[in-house]
Amino acid sequence: MGKVVNIPDYLIRKACTDDIQELNTIYNNIIREGGATGNQQPVSTASFTNWYHSHQEPPYYIFVIEIAGKPVGYFYFSPWRPGREAFAHTSELSFYLSTKHRGYGLGDIMVKQGITFAADAGLKVLLSIVLEENNRSISLLKKHGFKEGGYFPGVAKIGSKISGQFILYYSLEKDFSI
Repeated sequence: MGKVVNIPDYLIRKACTDDIQELNTIYNNIIREGGATGNQQPVSTASFTNWYHSHQEPPYYIFVIEIAGKPVGYFYFSPWRPGREAFAHTSELSFYLSTKHRGYGLGDIMVKQGITFAADAGLKVLLSIVLEENNRSISLLKKHGFKEGGYFPGVAKIGSKISGQFILYYSLEKDFSI
């Protein structure tokens, strides 16, 4: 029997500039944990702010999941192969959740909402690029219908470890075959 958890009251909303510092802190903590992102060093507030501003055009928004008025995680959409019109219907979905808020079903909520928001925005395909040792994210994505689309061995060096990377995909239209 699976673990029973109480999902705390939460709100999902589009990120705003007031969230930048907290989202940057979440991301930098994940970098320190290792194995979930290709960044090896903490990201400066200035750099994170620039990244934030690059995700303000539809449909490439950042969404926050908050509890008690405080962001505890976020997910966002990025263009796949920017500038190449053939891929305009495809987006990368990424998500990050603070360590102490894992295990409560919030990752499930973020992925489900990501799929819903992508469909509402008219996207046809979602991709998620995940380091091979990030089993929690791989399992979460597969649970929600993402399928393995590719594996690239040895493309990342995380600390002293060589890692592969998976590309998982999700088709938002049953009649849209990839």
